[in-house]
Amino acid sequence: MKKLMLATVALLMLMSANVLAQECFNTKGSALVPSMYTYYISNTNWRTSLLHISNITDSEVTCRVIVYDGNGNDVSSYSKLLKDSFGAGTNGEVIATGVSTFIIPAQATRVFSFHYDNLNKFVMGHAVIEWTSENKTLRQALIAGFRSRAKSGNNFEAQFPVNNGQPF
Repeated sequence: MKKLMLATVALLMLMSANVLAQECFNTKGSALVPSMYTYYISNTNWRTSLLHISNITDSEVTCRVIVYDGNGNDVSSYSKLLKDSFGAGTNGEVIATGVSTFIIPAQATRVFSFHYDNLNKFVMGHAVIEWTSENKTLRQALIAGFRSRAKSGNNFEAQFPVNNGQPF
């Protein structure tokens, strides 16, 4: 009986250590984004969803974007993170791929591009934008906009503010 109790305690300690080792993202603010969808059939037939996320504070902010497909699966890894790139015809400099958690410097903007490159897939769902910061006085840090781009013969683009354009 004593060995069984010791084995149980050891197992519980191992399980607790595993839980503590998991990422802790202390969310201070969030917003929901409906209508996330993407597909890629060819260079002339595709659609992508982009989130333009701006840090409106004088402090660095850690942002996390989680995209859920129609079945509730996390598909955030099908993403690119972009920042400003100057020059005619540029779409921004890709600074990371397949990431959902990233730093946004003070007063900076990042673009989270949800897109399947060269895969014959169609995905629809929603996204959650969350943020946290070491600055304990921040209450609202981000504003964001949703942009949908498509090409199917003609180019198509639509935009709307996230959270009615209000900081979160």
